Amino acid sequence: MNSTYRGQVVAANGEPLRNVQVVSIGELARNSIADGGFRVLPENLPTRTDDAGGFSMTGVPAKAWMCFADPHHGFAAHRYAELRDRQKIRLQPWGGL
Repeated sequence: MNSTYRGQVVAANGEPLRNVQVVSIGELARNSIADGGFRVLPENLPTRTDDAGGFSMTGVPAKAWMCFADPHHGFAAHRYAELRDRQKIRLQPWGGL
């Protein structure tokens, strides 16, 4: 079942973030991150947050991963099913090796 998801992306401190990359990644899809963002494919339903950190995606498969990335503020990834009741997605800082 596909549906629409609306939410807001915020920094670790709760500040709304604009222009954050948002993609949906299916169970078997392959994807990669480089330079603080995703290599985007059309089936990933790519979008970006608005000035208030808001976004909307339609056609998200129920078993998909929702991924959020910003080169300065970090990354988050959650199963779509985990996000249905959650309005705010808090990015976590990038890690390093």
